[in-house]
Amino acid sequence: MTRSARRNRWPNENETENPGFTGLEEMKNGICTKCGHTEVIRAKAADYAGDSQEKEMSVTADPRWVMPGRNPAYPHGRLYLYTCRSCGYTEWYATKPEQIPIGEDYRTEIV
Repeated sequence: MTRSARRNRWPNENETENPGFTGLEEMKNGICTKCGHTEVIRAKAADYAGDSQEKEMSVTADPRWVMPGRNPAYPHGRLYLYTCRSCGYTEWYATKPEQIPIGEDYRTEIV
């Protein structure tokens, strides 16, 4: 399949239900899904706290025991960015999505 054919390919009804389907994951393979450019940057998503320390971003983290909020020392679903070097289009992906906890304590839900 050519690069442009992969870029313009939409999943059929069966493929969207198949967890092994990778037809729309070109960004992870170094091909921009918007413009077809073949240079894609992969970066760990990070945030910078008030104390100038870099914190890796994740979908959620375990609740803190003493203080309110999340404990960044126990993240779930670390986030990675894939950015096209030509058009700037960016996609976010989480690692180990099957292990991301669901529930009010984690501020997550299935939609």
